[in-house]
Amino acid sequence: MNSKIIYLHRTQAGFAEGEHIRGIIIAFQRLGFDVDVVGPPGIDLWGAYSSSNNNAPPSWKKKVWSVISEKAPQIAFEAMEFAFNPYGLKQLNQLLRNNSYDFIYERYALNTFYSYISAPTMKHVLEVNDATVIERSRPLVLKGVSRKLEKKIFDSASLLVTITNHFKDRIVSEHEIDPEKVLVTPNAINPEKFILDPVKRINREDMGIHNQKVIGCVGAFVPWHGLEFLVESLQETVITHDIHLLFVGDGPVRTDVEKLADTLNIRDRISFTGFIDPGDVPYYIDLMDVCVIPGSNPHCSPVKLFEYMAMGKPVILPKYQPLMDTIQHDREGLFFDIDDRDDLIRCIEQIMEDDDKRKRIGAQAKETVYSKHTWETNARNILSKLESL
Repeated sequence: MNSKIIYLHRTQAGFAEGEHIRGIIIAFQRLGFDVDVVGPPGIDLWGAYSSSNNNAPPSWKKKVWSVISEKAPQIAFEAMEFAFNPYGLKQLNQLLRNNSYDFIYERYALNTFYSYISAPTMKHVLEVNDATVIERSRPLVLKGVSRKLEKKIFDSASLLVTITNHFKDRIVSEHEIDPEKVLVTPNAINPEKFILDPVKRINREDMGIHNQKVIGCVGAFVPWHGLEFLVESLQETVITHDIHLLFVGDGPVRTDVEKLADTLNIRDRISFTGFIDPGDVPYYIDLMDVCVIPGSNPHCSPVKLFEYMAMGKPVILPKYQPLMDTIQHDREGLFFDIDDRDDLIRCIEQIMEDDDKRKRIGAQAKETVYSKHTWETNARNILSKLESL
């Protein structure tokens, strides 16, 4: 009889968060666990992952969640967060009545507390990717209430798991949590995703790219991802070094980047793919010679970093401490000073002009991610830490 766990989340399972959720669930399954999932109604964790379902329209329930997430005033959004608890409580209680579980694994969401009502004495792993202790894209209206509730939830958990030492330090400091209770596991990859089907490989010519070198970025592009900074910085470099910029994804800054490229007269050197199936991302990274993370935030552990490395691509990235904790300069990538255009250009020109260096760093990046940063490695570390506690 297999061991069983419950995985709880309150997300739309899109983009990087979907990769994280699916990755850790698959990892636990490979380690012999049956995994039951409780999430918002209408959210299909696996449909978005399947190429065959890529063109399927979202359910009306998912559309409702999307509208609430994007359009609702902040106070209404927070009210909906609290309102999710009765639904989650009902779903969780039904599972607990019919099954026996080893522990609960929960992707923490602000103002979500139903698991602590339903199963206060069960072993509980709480994965913290968002919290009141960091600066958020949506500032909280009920921050005092959320903060007090968060403190109680963190205190009650058996183990807290987060993605960077920066995030751990904030949790420990702000909520006075025992550091031994907090495990840092950076984001990771599922190796099978990066075994490419030769039939599906994309030709550069089909993307309007010919004999140019390709610099690429992947993401749901938002202001702090730094695309405008990258395009402005490379206005001359893309011409002098015959470079094409490939942006895989979409987001609110796309229109601004396209307008900027028109103004700088380099629009013909930039391609946007728009949103794509997550399973197709490696095929686009395969087209890139170098990958760049032009901007991020102080507690970052971007999934795309590990995807770039899995494809054997050297990465150029800003000197945020969590990134510097993950890889080494001139080993798996090159670091530039944050928001320093000259330093970014220097790194790009250095690696573009040295084929041997580019290949060496890409090969080391691939070796590092496969040896240290897979979801199965993360799951094993979580189980080991939980047992030790």
